[in-house]
Amino acid sequence: MDASEFARSLFEDAGYQLAKVLEGIDEEYGQYKITPSSKSPSETCEHLADTYTAFLSELAGNKYEWGTFKPSGAPWPAAWHEALVIRNGVAESLKGELSNHQLNVAANYIIAHDYYHVGQMCQARIAFDPKWDPYSIYRM
Repeated sequence: MDASEFARSLFEDAGYQLAKVLEGIDEEYGQYKITPSSKSPSETCEHLADTYTAFLSELAGNKYEWGTFKPSGAPWPAAWHEALVIRNGVAESLKGELSNHQLNVAANYIIAHDYYHVGQMCQARIAFDPKWDPYSIYRM
């Protein structure tokens, strides 16, 4: 497995974990914050959409102004679906042989970042629903 294949594998796995931590949540949990300064799952998805947009902009050689992504404002799970549409564009950009720059940007903007937010949302989900199985995010 080369570096490009490895990056795509991690990207796919992070996406799987995001989908699993968000699977089956309702509007109430979609707006839940573990602390007042935390992001809700809906806000996290909006933030991820902003990050995916920044990634695509960076790859195109453009400077991205953070926070310019504007969600539709539709109720949960619209924020997740909007993020997925943009994430699918990221997947397209990761096809083929990736340059060192592309690998670096993908590692920092997407892969590590997605895993980071998976952990946050797992903690919030456990707090919201103590019966939820945090190991369900892994492919076993």
